[in-house]
Amino acid sequence: MCIVISTIRFAGAVYVTVVAVVSLTLAEFLHNISWLISTIFATSAAVDVIIASSMLYYLVQQRRTETKRWVLCKLNIAARTSENSNEHLGQNV
Repeated sequence: MCIVISTIRFAGAVYVTVVAVVSLTLAEFLHNISWLISTIFATSAAVDVIIASSMLYYLVQQRRTETKRWVLCKLNIAARTSENSNEHLGQNV
């Protein structure tokens, strides 16, 4: 989705550049293209928000997975330590 929106934004930026080169005055350029410039900026901001939200979602999901993995690893180490300490004391559980 972001790729399509970014491609359309790029095409709009190319069009703005062409119109800027062809325009005779700055006032004429701004009168004809100001709406497109605003749209390009708004589109860029929307794409940035989508990307940032996606990254945040991914990182939260990754954190949950890593937290579960970390807890299981620590429980496994604790269980092994407990077994080893009981064996060293001569206690078989």
